[in-house]
This record gives sequence, structure tokens and C-alpha cells, in this order.
Amino acid sequence: MVKEHVLMCTRLLAICLVSCTLASLNAFGSCMSGAMQAGRVIIQQSGVAAVNGVYRRREVSSIPAAFSKVCDENQWDSASTWRRLADESKAWFEHDNGSYIYRNKQDGQWWIDGPDGYGVYIARDASDVPPRGGWKALQQHASSSMPRVEYEE
Repeated sequence: MVKEHVLMCTRLLAICLVSCTLASLNAFGSCMSGAMQAGRVIIQQSGVAAVNGVYRRREVSSIPAAFSKVCDENQWDSASTWRRLADESKAWFEHDNGSYIYRNKQDGQWWIDGPDGYGVYIARDASDVPPRGGWKALQQHASSSMPRVEYEE
């Protein structure tokens, strides 16, 4: 009798664990699939006000104006430089003020660049969207607070 009771409890526990695990995976999958299809990225609480705000999804075939500006200043061809740096399998995201976020395929990092086209934060991540955390400041004045990233469809 005790042996049967222990066996029944073990089976119930296994069923509960599988059920909870599947529910967690489904919730995680839903969360991730929403993020993977993000139409907008929102940056909040960074130490640089110019990079806080809403970024809209852009196709990699278009080049950020601020990126082109930096290329022009350095006498680089913006189209070939963008093709060399931007991960063509990932969209990039643009703020109304010209700041932008893109994944650099050469260094494997997502970059948040300010409206002047220069890097403010980087984070190593291979996902299809900028990571929620793990950002590092590239400029001293940016290090007071790291950005918090959210996604919207």
C-alpha cells in the first residue's frame, strides 16, 4: 500500500513538473516570438537622453543618415561601409532624432549610436533584436546609467 502511494505521488509530481515546464516554455516562446518580430524598440533610463525613446524598425537595405554623415566626415563610402558592418540578417532601428541601433557583424555586437552617428553603447548578442540588458558605455558621460530595452510589435 505504501509502495503504491509513493509510486502514485511520484507520477503526480512528474506530471506537475512536465506541465509547469511546458507552460513556462510556452510563455517564454510567446515572449521571444513577440520580441523577434519587434516593430519598435524602446530605450529608457540610459545615461544619454538623446538615445532614450522609440526606435522604428528599418530594413538593412537602408542606411542611417547619421551613419552616412560619419562616413562622409571620414571620406568612406557609406554604402560599402554599411554592407561591411551591418548584419544583413537583422533589421536596424531608428529614432526620430537620427539615433539608431544596429548589429555589427564584424564585432558581433549591437550598437546604440547617437544622433551624431557615434557609438554610445554596445552589447554582445546574436539575437534578432537588441538585447534587453548587458550594455556597456563607450563614452564616459554615458556610464551613469545603462539603457533598458523593451519591444513593441
